[in-house]
Amino acid sequence: MSSKTITGNLHWIPADENGPNLPFEFKKMSAFAYVEPRADVEGAVLIRGLAGDGSDSAVKVQWVPGYPVPETSAGDVITVLAAQRPIATITVTGAVESAGADAHA
Repeated sequence: MSSKTITGNLHWIPADENGPNLPFEFKKMSAFAYVEPRADVEGAVLIRGLAGDGSDSAVKVQWVPGYPVPETSAGDVITVLAAQRPIATITVTGAVESAGADAHA
């Protein structure tokens, strides 16, 4: 099974704008997300390449099979959700076909 690996730049929403209160300390995460402005098509993403210190990061993203997979291309903005609120945005820089097994690595 193949899927797209999306590359992009993740920007954390500041705490004073209802973003995370503490820095995210892990290198990868999964979350629900949508491609702006299509908030009605919410899927799940695996995000890899986080800095691990709460700073903005160049990341790789894969939509998780079994959830809606919104069409995504360079220039799109993916909004990442936690507790039903936006916590980060990812500006998409590219997308390439990849093996689906990589999504679970």
